[in-house]
Amino acid sequence: MSDMGIIKPLRQRIKDLEQINNDHQKMNGKLQIEIKEKNKIIEELEEKINNPTKKMREQGELWKKEV
Repeated sequence: MSDMGIIKPLRQRIKDLEQINNDHQKMNGKLQIEIKEKNKIIEELEEKINNPTKKMREQGELWKKEV
């Protein structure tokens, strides 16, 4: 087998791996964005659970007691 017989498949394999890597990076970026959005929702829900009156005051549903 000549060197060209080995080099051509290796070059194609490198191109394939580069394409796989690029696709992986794009998908990873999208997933990171989704994770951040879901973490924000989780934090908001936890805040509602832990401090329900704060949100109600912000929305004007609950008045602060005057001292």
